[in-house]
Amino acid sequence: MRLGAPLTIDSKDPVALAQAHVDLGYRAGFCPWSLTMGDLPYLHALRDAFAARDVAIAEVIGWRNLLPADEGKRNKGTCPRGASDQYRSLS
Repeated sequence: MRLGAPLTIDSKDPVALAQAHVDLGYRAGFCPWSLTMGDLPYLHALRDAFAARDVAIAEVIGWRNLLPADEGKRNKGTCPRGASDQYRSLS
């Protein structure tokens, strides 16, 4: 089992963020909350930095409304940053 927790560090450097998880003994981490799909190169750098340190990106904000009767609305995923499908494709 991999454990992790949200971290607050003063760096946006992917390597520093991944290493902060390792330094605290975590093997799972949160994807930064403020990203958009325009940040795709940064997301790739995060993926690579975390993978190089054997830390899984385990928490990505995504939301799917399962309640609407309309199947089209029900199957449409929503992400605050509009990126849930792209985040999934990073692995």
